[in-house]
Amino acid sequence: MAIPSHDPANVNGITMVARRLTTLSGKFIDGTNAITRISPADSFCKTGNRSASVLLKTIAVNQNTVKGKVVLLLDDVSSTGTSI
Repeated sequence: MAIPSHDPANVNGITMVARRLTTLSGKFIDGTNAITRISPADSFCKTGNRSASVLLKTIAVNQNTVKGKVVLLLDDVSSTGTSI
């Protein structure tokens, strides 16, 4: 599972890494669709706004993808310097 880009039109690098890990491992399912950005959000690294209420208005969670499963969540904090 990967945190989606602040722009729903973009596929960020961490999503590509997550997809590649599932392909190489053969053990994991691709859960990159578990969290989707439904509307653009201000970039966290530019605004510094990490309010959960702001974030939750811009994403949708597909609970069927993750319900009852162990989840590895990937976030590209090293490339942006910020995190959710």
